[in-house]
Amino acid sequence: MLVVIGLAFVEGAVVLGVLTLLAPALQSQGVGAGGPGLAIAAYGVAVVVASRMVRVVSRRLPMPGLMAIGGLAAEGGYALLAVHLSIATVIVTALLLGVTWSFLHSSLQTWVTGVLPSARGTVVALFAGCLFAGSAVGASAGGAAANSQQWGLLFGATAAVALLVTIAAVASRRAYESRSVG
Repeated sequence: MLVVIGLAFVEGAVVLGVLTLLAPALQSQGVGAGGPGLAIAAYGVAVVVASRMVRVVSRRLPMPGLMAIGGLAAEGGYALLAVHLSIATVIVTALLLGVTWSFLHSSLQTWVTGVLPSARGTVVALFAGCLFAGSAVGASAGGAAANSQQWGLLFGATAAVALLVTIAAVASRRAYESRSVG
């Protein structure tokens, strides 16, 4: 149970926390408020579209595969921003983060509901609390780099953390499944 809760914390930092810094990153490049707002709206569109894709893909891939798709989407988006920051790359990253939310987050959320069925409500509340605490920590930690205009460092570090959380999520879920079967 604690593994899933810890993964939710880190996912909150990577997906929700740093997502809040995408618009300020564009504004620091001289782009007015309208452009970044529209670019970030791509996240919402991607969540709607990708959430429909999860149902189809989950028929062919087990949960670790769904987690890998979602986590690698975040890693790829942030790596792209570490190399080049523009409206186009922010739109692509926002779209990829929508895929992350749909594939990785929904997988973690599904997993946590079955970890301790006798205390499901408590476990889900802890999961949600850690997700949002991670979001706050991600925004705060990222804010330090943002204040000094170190966008490449911020997005590069976030890409690395996204890769690590993806590896941890996939490996942990595989271990959980092998214990459950055996």
